[in-house]
Amino acid sequence: SLIMLDAIPILPDTEPVAMPELPRTVAITTRTQLRALGDEMRARILDVIAHQPMTAKQLAVRLDGTPGAIGHHLRVLERAGLAQIVAKRLTKGIVAKYYTRTARLFLFDQPHDSAVDVVGHMQRDYEDALREGHIVMSAFPRMRLSHAAVARFGQRVKQLVDDFMAE
Repeated sequence: SLIMLDAIPILPDTEPVAMPELPRTVAITTRTQLRALGDEMRARILDVIAHQPMTAKQLAVRLDGTPGAIGHHLRVLERAGLAQIVAKRLTKGIVAKYYTRTARLFLFDQPHDSAVDVVGHMQRDYEDALREGHIVMSAFPRMRLSHAAVARFGQRVKQLVDDFMAE
């Protein structure tokens, strides 16, 4: 569950922002979550805040962005349940919010119909990019699998993730 912003005390300048113990996994089940994860900058933000809570300004410096744009991405991630505010600090009269992920791993748990919808959405994005003159490169392999094969591979991947997390 997400922490209520008012319940987070304002830290003094001398106290470091600690990384909280995160839940092991969060299931990605909604289109809002998928769309949030589909943006390259938001994915980069989640990678950075996986190990250390950071503010929008700190992330902007690290990721070569603007604090305003990074703040927008953080709000999208927060609304999707993928990022959370874990600390606050008063800096030059402004309350700086420190963000981290909501879990160590995000697991994609989509019913078959939703997966098809996601693929359709990705195809529309690809077509839009081509129409706008963008070069699109994809590292995703293309294959066709039966429902049974998808279930088998899904179980194997889940077991690998469980084994990895246990280490």
